[in-house]
Amino acid sequence: MPTSTSNKSKVTKTTLLDAYVREYCLTGHRPPSIYAFCDAMEISEGDFYNFFTSFDQLEASIWKDAFDHAYHRVNNDDELAELSVRDKYLTFAFAWVEVLKERRSFYVLSFKHQWTPFPESALKELRSHAKKSFGNWIEEGSSNGEIERRFKVSDHYDEALWINLLFITGFWMKDDSVGFEKTDAAIEKSVNLGFDLLNKGSLDSALDLGKFLFQNFR
Repeated sequence: MPTSTSNKSKVTKTTLLDAYVREYCLTGHRPPSIYAFCDAMEISEGDFYNFFTSFDQLEASIWKDAFDHAYHRVNNDDELAELSVRDKYLTFAFAWVEVLKERRSFYVLSFKHQWTPFPESALKELRSHAKKSFGNWIEEGSSNGEIERRFKVSDHYDEALWINLLFITGFWMKDDSVGFEKTDAAIEKSVNLGFDLLNKGSLDSALDLGKFLFQNFR
């Protein structure tokens, strides 16, 4: 039986997340059950349910926290407030990869097990959260003329930025270059293409990205 938490250090969201990531990375998959996970931590199931109702919810929290960390680095920095929306998203994309590096083994495993273009598991909440956050930048860009307003199409710009985020994430996970240098190039090229498509003059960016992908992943 799990030891009472009265004799243990206080259980927090952070201790649960850290233990889950450690277990996931050691075994290559989720713990077999919440009971088994809590037993290994020597806590009660009640301690787990004080914060999460399922592993999906816990895992979604890990992804969402990573996103918020990267997003707020850009959105809450007064020195970056005057950047164009394109440069804000570009800065965010680099920050996103930096955050993921801190738990690379976990994110690679989780992404591999959870990913679909329209996820129905732990990444589903991240998709919704990211699209809402990107919507703020899209509105800003539409208001200042940086992003072209198009009938009906504009409603899906947040989805386009989400798909770009998936592309960057997947590319980084397969990148074996020193210092993930190829990922840096992929971020630059894909973000430039994405924002060219949201504005005008996308042909050169599309050809540049296509050439880069052909050279590196044929």
